[in-house]
Amino acid sequence: MHELSITQSILDQALAVANENKAQKIKKIKLKVGEGTAIVPDCVQFYFDSIKKDTIAEKSILEIEIIPVKFRCPKCKKEIISPGLSLRGSVTTEAISKGKKSTINCNHQNNETFIFGCDCKKGVEIVSGQEMLIEYIDVE
Repeated sequence: MHELSITQSILDQALAVANENKAQKIKKIKLKVGEGTAIVPDCVQFYFDSIKKDTIAEKSILEIEIIPVKFRCPKCKKEIISPGLSLRGSVTTEAISKGKKSTINCNHQNNETFIFGCDCKKGVEIVSGQEMLIEYIDVE
């Protein structure tokens, strides 16, 4: 249920930006949410639709772009993109970059284990998919 507090923060920031710019309404808020976060976009959308009522954001659109988890070999810079991978909160860059290949358990129903690595045998580092940011706020 942490999505409620995250969504409230997003709305608060948008309202502050609108106030600073003397805007009469918020038309759109664009978010980028990494698949490697513990954030559930559908929950954010649900809470946003609920808490925006009776504010200048009441008719606004919340657009959420999902950023896939991307790994890179620190030696050869080969990148591996894993759309649909939802990392567990305890997985860190350090945990997946040790050893020849790195295993990552994910939150899929069948608890699949993915093995990431490179022929360089240097493990991998996470380069995207753990972010959550407001890309822009469109006000009028």
